[in-house]
Amino acid sequence: KIGRIKEQVWSSFFKPYTTYYIFDANDQQVAVSEKTEWLTTSFSLNGVGGHPIAYLERPAFQFGRDIWKVQLYNKQQVDPRLVVIIAAFKTASDNDRRDDDDKKKDDK
Repeated sequence: KIGRIKEQVWSSFFKPYTTYYIFDANDQQVAVSEKTEWLTTSFSLNGVGGHPIAYLERPAFQFGRDIWKVQLYNKQQVDPRLVVIIAAFKTASDNDRRDDDDKKKDDK
């Protein structure tokens, strides 16, 4: 086990807001995400003490694929594989929400 990620989704008037909590292999929380931009999908991962661990960014407009920019500042604090999993998970969650919204529109 390399750790785990806990997702918490908050609803707003415009779109969902997601926070990720990252736990290490001993199930201790080591980081939390903080959204940094509103027009792109980007957030920073900060350690429990507030120090930066990583930054993830995906442009708002992409055609046919997702390209994430990931910067790791502290590979000792969080397993880098968990950071990559967050990007993949965020893409999958966004696609699921988009599909659900499309289905609701079709049902009307």
